Amino acid sequence: TAEQRRAQYLPCAPEPSSDFDMACATDIITHFGSRLFRRPLSNTQVSRYVSQAKLGAEKLGDFYHGLHFALVGLLTAPEFIFRIERVDRAQGELAELDAYSKASRLSYFLTNSTPDPELMHAAESGELDTQAGLEKHVDRLLSSAKFNQALRAFFADMLEFELFDDVAKDAAIYPAYNSTVAMDAQEQTLRTVLYHLVEKHGDYRELFTLKETFLTRALGIVSRLPVPTRNGWEKTHFPDDSERAGIQSHISFLSLHSHPGRSSPTLRGMAVREVFLCQEVPDPPPDVDFSAIDDPDGNPMPTARDRLWAHNSQPACAGCHKIMDPPGLALENFDGIGTW
Repeated sequence: TAEQRRAQYLPCAPEPSSDFDMACATDIITHFGSRLFRRPLSNTQVSRYVSQAKLGAEKLGDFYHGLHFALVGLLTAPEFIFRIERVDRAQGELAELDAYSKASRLSYFLTNSTPDPELMHAAESGELDTQAGLEKHVDRLLSSAKFNQALRAFFADMLEFELFDDVAKDAAIYPAYNSTVAMDAQEQTLRTVLYHLVEKHGDYRELFTLKETFLTRALGIVSRLPVPTRNGWEKTHFPDDSERAGIQSHISFLSLHSHPGRSSPTLRGMAVREVFLCQEVPDPPPDVDFSAIDDPDGNPMPTARDRLWAHNSQPACAGCHKIMDPPGLALENFDGIGTW
């Protein structure tokens, strides 16, 4: 609503002779409200926000100040902040989302953004309530430029990459690990996913056996693979005799689910169960006894498998560890940052 922006963004200007141009305020609220709420505003909603604009104009002495007041109301409304889905039961006995809820769900899933005008028009016309219309817009969004960013956002969320903000490694044990490696590791996995699923149209399940990937020199040092390119990314292929295959062998997964100074079969096994298999692992009991990890003479047990086996002998711990530790131990040859 700033003076230098009004002509660019607002669909109308108030009549100079009017104390408050109700018609223009209604056009502006309707125009932006439908975009913010991702559906047409009801008459009650339009009336409410136009009334707020009028009240603001009266109190502040300016049409645009009042409009600013109403637009802030739209931006703080639950309908904008949350995706509120509505059910349309007119389609039959089975409950079905209404067309605008379908448009929002479709758009955020496939473009990670609000519905575009074409999708909103399809919802308004009823096109999204037909199978042919739904397929048409799914194909259109899949081929849009925004789809790649949506796919990256989906997998970054699924793989819990936001937890990298709290990852710290012991520099004395892992001198090769730094913030560059942490950032490149996430990008490696996302590039690999995008390349396989979008460029190659590959099977999702092959992400767990895939030998093709992308590396920077920093990742090559941790992976112990040569990367001739000094700066930037290089498409590479894990050697056939390499123990690496699939995104679960990437540095991003292995370093994220381990301790600052060592690997962790339990953390990695839990991640396999929860992240990849969508299973829920219960929280540990509050009174876990770790004394079984040491032998009666107080000497540490020689291997991680020995220590976990002793820990699993406790009935309160056995149930969860029996489903976490086996897949975690399969990755135990990788150290705390993912070096074999």
